[in-house]
Amino acid sequence: MVWGWIIGGVILLMMLIGGVVLAGYIFFQVKASESGSASTGAGGAKAAATKWDGSSQLVCKGADKMKITGVKANISSGAAIRAEGVCQIELENVDITAPIGIEAVASAKVKMTGGSITAKENSVVASAAAKVDFSGTKVTGPVKKTGGAQVNGAK
Repeated sequence: MVWGWIIGGVILLMMLIGGVVLAGYIFFQVKASESGSASTGAGGAKAAATKWDGSSQLVCKGADKMKITGVKANISSGAAIRAEGVCQIELENVDITAPIGIEAVASAKVKMTGGSITAKENSVVASAAAKVDFSGTKVTGPVKKTGGAQVNGAK
């Protein structure tokens, strides 16, 4: 009878320690994710320069970090850029012509500096907790946001 209580207590203690370790891991992963910007990743690493010729859709998903510079994109259907998950994209002097310029979902972050978006349907479609920031970018086409999505600097 006593051994049953001892074994049960040891199992309960091991589960409690495992839960604390898991909670700590999740906390530090979220904290590292929140402290990064569009150009830095966990640990402050810079986003890798990504090759994209602008002839097809660019998809950033999961925890990808991308930086695109000086591309002229011309897409005939859908979104030129799709960011999903906790993806972070930095666009510098990128010119986009497409039915939908940028589609950002989940907790994706897109930062566009310079360049332009010329969209037939929507310049930006943002949903959930996605965030799209423009700085010095000419944006043509309506912005559509749902949920807690944020779109800043589109004029």
